[in-house]
Amino acid sequence: MTTHYHVLGVPTDADDTELVRAYRRRASQLHPDHNRGDAGALAAMVNLNLAWWTLRDPHRRADYDRSLAPESATPTAARPYSPDDEEWSSAPSAEARRWRLVVTFAAVLIVAVLIVFTIIAIAGSANLGPESGGYRG
Repeated sequence: MTTHYHVLGVPTDADDTELVRAYRRRASQLHPDHNRGDAGALAAMVNLNLAWWTLRDPHRRADYDRSLAPESATPTAARPYSPDDEEWSSAPSAEARRWRLVVTFAAVLIVAVLIVFTIIAIAGSANLGPESGGYRG
């Protein structure tokens, strides 16, 4: 099976600098401008770009490395559940709930103040007060 590491010609523990050098070297060899009419070089360039796209991002590379792990490998033992373990907890902490409440209250307060100022501005520009003669009660 050909892996992205084989396509780039680097070992699986290659760092970013090695990846960049290998990609640039292989891209200059396989680029369509240097290999006009060679369908094999074009397909190899497509595979090279896919390998580069996958391995240059740490998250995609980690996912790819996990997909390369042999299926028969013994899975690691799962950690037991602990209610104090932050990683296992799906509920937000008390501090997170407090901050969420403070931010929500501040947002509601700001919206309320903006609504009051808007009403005052509209009423002031409409000149509907009794002294303007516009009010006939």
